[in-house]
Amino acid sequence: MIILDLGLPDIDGFQVLEQVRGFSDVPLMILTVRGEEMMKVRGLEAGADDYVTKPFSPVELLARLRAMTRRTQAPAKESDYHIKPFIRGKLRVDFSSGEISIEGKPVKINPREYDMLKLFVTNPGVEFTNEQLMEKVFDKDENRDMEYLRYMIKSLKDKIELKSGNPVMIKALGDRGYIFDHS
Repeated sequence: MIILDLGLPDIDGFQVLEQVRGFSDVPLMILTVRGEEMMKVRGLEAGADDYVTKPFSPVELLARLRAMTRRTQAPAKESDYHIKPFIRGKLRVDFSSGEISIEGKPVKINPREYDMLKLFVTNPGVEFTNEQLMEKVFDKDENRDMEYLRYMIKSLKDKIELKSGNPVMIKALGDRGYIFDHS
């Protein structure tokens, strides 16, 4: 696990994040004084799994680290081995191995995006409210809001939809929630 401060003396923290994501999916948390919304969005979109601003509560930091550990080190559940691979167009999701690919090329998504994709794929046509998604995808000790949920959905869509030739698999239901179009 990496805890990265963006304010490094010799190199920009975002450059470090980019370099790490170029070769590893190691759990990575940004811990920094930069608390502007756009900095958080930039960090999360660049591949950070979490973003914590200083000053912070040590208790909250430990809870977030434990949550990241649970998400990233959880082995495939026994029930995942009984879910058929999902194939749509160029997209393939194999739940038994946890591998996602488009035209045979691996697609990197973070563990939270994987959980969301699995929820959608295994519940096609089910309308999920924002609150239901928050409850089903995030741990109880995570402090997440609707803005972060929208970011996660957008990030997942960017990674799997257009590149796979399936432009609208995850559809917004206005401001109420989302549905996965399985057709």
